Amino acid sequence: MKELKANSSKRVADNVVFGKVKENSARLEKQKDITMYSLNFEQYRAEQKKLNEDAEKYSKMLEAETKLKAFSLKEDLAEFANDSTKIVTAKNWRNDLQKDAYLEEAVFVIQDIWNYRITKQDEIQFDK
Repeated sequence: MKELKANSSKRVADNVVFGKVKENSARLEKQKDITMYSLNFEQYRAEQKKLNEDAEKYSKMLEAETKLKAFSLKEDLAEFANDSTKIVTAKNWRNDLQKDAYLEEAVFVIQDIWNYRITKQDEIQFDK
């Protein structure tokens, strides 16, 4: 099991999105501690503009595509055929899934468990 954790840790460490998430978390933690703001309106606006630019930069990081490919089931497509709202909702949901680095890592972990189980079948016991 240590091997599984090590593989996941390496993938997360090598993944740019996870690095940016960590940076953003540190930025937000630092920003949370700011309790004093300038009374000079221009200086305040400049500070707010910088904060908004930083927030925008980090929100764009979540737009990066992963290796995941999501699709709707044929049954769902048939159900959506007459409802344009459901079609748009399903499309947005699929697009969001394809950009989800956490979901991608979860899939990789499941693949690792499966491969580990196959190669070490006699050594590992899974709950039934």
